[in-house]
Amino acid sequence: MLRREYHKAGRSAKKHDTPHMREIAGTSKARYFKAIKAAKNKHWSSFLLTATRQSLWTAKKFTYVRAQPRFTSLQGAETPQQMNDDLLDHFFPPKEPFSPPPRLRPHKSVPPLTTDEIAAALSNCSPTSAPGQDGIPYSTWKQVNKINPPILLQILTNTVRSPGLAHTMRVSPSPTTSKPCRGPVSGSPLSSWT
Repeated sequence: MLRREYHKAGRSAKKHDTPHMREIAGTSKARYFKAIKAAKNKHWSSFLLTATRQSLWTAKKFTYVRAQPRFTSLQGAETPQQMNDDLLDHFFPPKEPFSPPPRLRPHKSVPPLTTDEIAAALSNCSPTSAPGQDGIPYSTWKQVNKINPPILLQILTNTVRSPGLAHTMRVSPSPTTSKPCRGPVSGSPLSSWT
């Protein structure tokens, strides 16, 4: 009953936020916790009046703070260093060696790209997706392709075919994956976008 009144007064004070409602909430809170303290005192007073030797020892056990073991027991780990290693191996298992994404190599025999292939690949990309390694979001690529499609066609064709371009231009701006052939664009750098 008091708890219900305490929570109701607290909600009303938050909702209306007037000095009068805050005062009511404070009074209700004080009355609630005072009643809890009185109930505890009453319980322990009645317990002590009817106590026997055995029940006093039981009560004494309640007063001790039970210390939790500092470390959980690990099988086979006897020293702190072994425990440390076991815990690290359990929570942070060794990762597989990192392999960088494959780099595009110059290919003279790649069929030429078309603006339709680029438009089709970009239409499958969400404009809200995170940008690739180049930091340019797909929404920007789509705008560039709308305004002047030959620019993207020239950039992507030169990136694939020219060995003289800078190394950073030959890095795929999107992760390449080994997928089965998906039609005429499978050899182009945009094939991983579809």
